[in-house]
Amino acid sequence: NKAVFTSIKDDTYGGDTNNDSSTTTPAKADWSQVHLENTTATSTIAHSIFSYGTTGLKLTNSSATLDIILFKTNTTGIKSIGTSTTTATNITFGVGTESNTTDDDPASLIP
Repeated sequence: NKAVFTSIKDDTYGGDTNNDSSTTTPAKADWSQVHLENTTATSTIAHSIFSYGTTGLKLTNSSATLDIILFKTNTTGIKSIGTSTTTATNITFGVGTESNTTDDDPASLIP
């Protein structure tokens, strides 16, 4: 199973959690972000989806190991600030209508 970070309006995962049937639809920036800030240990995030956030994952002076992550339909998929570092495998960014941007060149942000 995947950990999914998404909009309450996204009925794709977990069903109709806001109990409005199809009245609302998810959009970029429906929620803020998962933010790892000033961590001394390396955080591990695996088997996850980040969607419909302002920034899916934000790292500020933190290190993370990422594996099997999908960033889709966020304003910014992943953002790295300060001394943040990542070790990553199997990272996918949405394309087309599911696209998002990164503030950093993905090739340098995610080796």
